[in-house]
Amino acid sequence: MNLYKIITACYFFGLFLATSAQPPNLSALPELNNFMRTDLQYLDVQRSGNAKIEGTPYQDAEFRKGALMLEGKRYENLLLRYNYYAGYFEYKEGDQVMYLHPGYAGVDSVWIGDEKYIYLEYQNLQKTKKGYMRMLYDGQTDVLIFREAIVLQPEASTGYEEAKPPRFRLQPEQYFVRLQNKPAMEFNGRKSIPVIFPDHADSLDAFRKREKMKFRTADDLVELCKYYDSLN
Repeated sequence: MNLYKIITACYFFGLFLATSAQPPNLSALPELNNFMRTDLQYLDVQRSGNAKIEGTPYQDAEFRKGALMLEGKRYENLLLRYNYYAGYFEYKEGDQVMYLHPGYAGVDSVWIGDEKYIYLEYQNLQKTKKGYMRMLYDGQTDVLIFREAIVLQPEASTGYEEAKPPRFRLQPEQYFVRLQNKPAMEFNGRKSIPVIFPDHADSLDAFRKREKMKFRTADDLVELCKYYDSLN
């Protein structure tokens, strides 16, 4: 092999390594659309059922630009929104709305604007479940927000109030903490410190008192987890 061929081979080998070191960034491609279209019949059933329910299962019904990771590939420039009742992201392509069911889609991360959502296990009422949560703090310890929508059942009229149809209601945000890729645990104020952080409970409680933390917002929880990370 002459010198020119050796140099050319090395160049293309280096190019291969550079491009394969990270997942490719892709626009909406036919393979993504084809995967989602397999479930359009289910989505149509969902829509017809939701039409009979007042309100909305979305925090923001508008589609916004975002991206997602599917089977090791990153797809960008997508129009996405999150359905808090169904627990999945919907995707708009032209006039068509499709969706990704998280149970088998292989999508572990979704970005909408500046917000990142990850699909993970969490503890709820002593049961392990899975769902999307919005990432607030991404350190050794993760701080996440979980939110869902429920359907309130119809109510008959009374002497004081008119009858009420079934309706969606967005539930308050719940804060969760995930340690070392274990299932996330709900944080409910200072009483959760010894439960979630048994190894440094005393130090964290002292830090909480010193900083006068009330945990009325997520900011205090983020600072608590940053301090916890510094102890490790």
